[in-house]
Amino acid sequence: SKIRCAAQGPRLVRDYTRSASLYMMDAAGKNLNEFLTIEGSPAVNPAFSPDGKTVLFQSRSGEDFLRGQFELATVSASGGKHTVLTNDFDRDVSSPIWSADGKTIYFTASSVGDIPLYSIPASDGKISAVISDDKGVNEFDLRGDRIVYAQTEMASPWEVHTMSLKDKKPMPLTRFNTDWLKDR
Repeated sequence: SKIRCAAQGPRLVRDYTRSASLYMMDAAGKNLNEFLTIEGSPAVNPAFSPDGKTVLFQSRSGEDFLRGQFELATVSASGGKHTVLTNDFDRDVSSPIWSADGKTIYFTASSVGDIPLYSIPASDGKISAVISDDKGVNEFDLRGDRIVYAQTEMASPWEVHTMSLKDKKPMPLTRFNTDWLKDR
């Protein structure tokens, strides 16, 4: 389980492995309050939105606690009813990250042997592929309007790339495999 700090204010949000709840406490470790419970489904990997008003987390759909696929969901940082963003998406979501402005959530999901990078509006909406076409994105991070990511594809093993989210033109940052690939 992970501890995440709020973007604003001295608050922490915490999940517990095999728990269906998220807990909020102050940075001093006091005033622990359960602020979200989902019966029969875990609530894991919480992350505050950049403005600290919303918590993004993963929850599992399915018949019981350990079966089903991971979904993305949000809930107000003050608690209340959660919203599942990926109900109609037929893949396990992973590695969700907020955009700097908090309007978009980026995530990966394995699909037919690939690991595309997707985005979805944080207010709930249509999922869009950001990086796909027989590519795999294993790790990624966002800084402003740029994404840095480790990409693999059939023609090339893992390399680090960057891309502006505005023009969507990928640029390799590493060429570790160039010499190795020459003779293949």
